[in-house]
Order: sequence, then structure tokens, then C-alpha cells
Amino acid sequence: MIYVFMFYILCLVTRCFVFQKLNIAAWKSMIPFYGSYSLLKTLQKTNIFYIYSGSFFICVLCWFMKMDWIGAILFIGCGIVFVCYWLTICYYVCKACKKNVFFYLLLVFLQPLAFILMGCKKEKE
Repeated sequence: MIYVFMFYILCLVTRCFVFQKLNIAAWKSMIPFYGSYSLLKTLQKTNIFYIYSGSFFICVLCWFMKMDWIGAILFIGCGIVFVCYWLTICYYVCKACKKNVFFYLLLVFLQPLAFILMGCKKEKE
């Protein structure tokens, strides 16, 4: 459990690098939903955030309701939406930072390392 918490903190801290590169205040990356909203607002993709928030709300409802077959289907559907959301966010962040497919794959599978490389690397003008 401690490793999951440490990985979450590492992800939050490394997001600061990318937020600064996109001219967003770094403290906004530390607030879970507001950080995602700020990132998508800068990327001009706020409709994706509303889909994500709605599916998160449905997922929480499925968790608290009796898990019958409808709840299980909704829960699986929300999981699919979360995966699509993550892949879409990675794509638009790479596009905004002018990165290639390598960084996209790195961002999908090794987010902290990709955020450190994207945020710290100086761009050639």
C-alpha cells in the first residue's frame, strides 16, 4: 500500500514539470480533479473532462449500489471510459508539447519518467 501511495505522490510531483511547460501554475497539478480540468482547459478539450467526471460519478454510484448485473455492466463501461480518457490525455499532452510517438508510449506506460523528460528538456527554438 505504501508503494501505491509513493507512486501517486511521484506522479503528482512530476506533473508539475509539464504544467509549468504549458504555462499553468504548478500548484494546480496537485489538486486531483482541478488539475485535470486545468490541463484540459489549456489544451481546449474540456468536453473530455465532463465525460470523465460523469463516468467517475457513475462508477462511484456503482460502487455504492448493490452490484447486480446492471451495476457490473456500468462499472465495466466506466473502466473502458477511464482507459480511453487516459489515452486521449496522453495524446493531447504529447501534441501540445510537440513530442513524438515514443513519448506518447512512454507517457502511457511510464508517466512519471515521461513527465520528467517532457518538463525538463529544453526545446530548441
